[in-house]
Amino acid sequence: MKQFDIVTDSTCDLGKEWLEEHDVTMVPLSVFCGEDVFLDQIEITPEQYYEKMLASEELPHSSQPSPDTFLNAFRGLADAGSTKVLSIHIAEVLSGTANSARIAAGMLEGCDVTVYDSCRVTITHGIMVREAVRMRDAGETLEATVAHLDELRRSLQLYIVPETLENLVKNGRLSKLAGGAIALLGIKLVIVLDEEGTLTPKHKVRGTKRAFASVVRDLEEAYPNHDPLLVQGLTVRNPEGCATLVSQVEAAGFPLERLDDTSAGPVIATHAGLGLVALAVAPQSALYQG
Repeated sequence: MKQFDIVTDSTCDLGKEWLEEHDVTMVPLSVFCGEDVFLDQIEITPEQYYEKMLASEELPHSSQPSPDTFLNAFRGLADAGSTKVLSIHIAEVLSGTANSARIAAGMLEGCDVTVYDSCRVTITHGIMVREAVRMRDAGETLEATVAHLDELRRSLQLYIVPETLENLVKNGRLSKLAGGAIALLGIKLVIVLDEEGTLTPKHKVRGTKRAFASVVRDLEEAYPNHDPLLVQGLTVRNPEGCATLVSQVEAAGFPLERLDDTSAGPVIATHAGLGLVALAVAPQSALYQG
């Protein structure tokens, strides 16, 4: 018997169907494309968003759900008999989504809601939701699940290799002068997440081939014994790039458990742009063992 229910937001990039199948309540962010507003993953798919992004003269943007939206989701679970909820969200340094959930939790009576800052984004956020589902379904307590997620996120990393720096320049993550100079030199950034989830450039190398090689080197330094890894690729219309990066990690001698590659949702796509390749990595030893 499950000890708690799970809520998350649309930036986990697990998809509406998977979340429904695994009994996870998803609260969507809103996406603004020109004068149009869509509920992420409900009224617009990643591919539809990419088309909107290409057609828009201004960079689209997203907005966090309101506390009232979360309150309605929490009340729905409480009305169905839930007494404990674990609400897992995108890194708070990247979005106010977790804060909206926290405000709503403070307004709810009759059901205890634990709002959890994943300190991660997109598929790394999604892997944490997957782990919470596995533990919930195994009958673990909410407290044990939170303790496990705390341990997991210390070793759960996302390597981001943008194809273009245009969106990073437009949204202010990189100066126009620096972005132009890097583009002219053919330099690729490899971006990672720090402990709080901030996007942090780690490597500047010439060309995609060297960018992928730097990811492999990082993994070899982190896991010199070539520990078995869980990996998942993320892309914005570059599945071949994902396949290449994963194959290079495997060729380096890492035994891999591979989750299906997926398309980046609107939030990360807005910042990273078309052609993005990213890889989520965690040691299999850090996963819930049942």
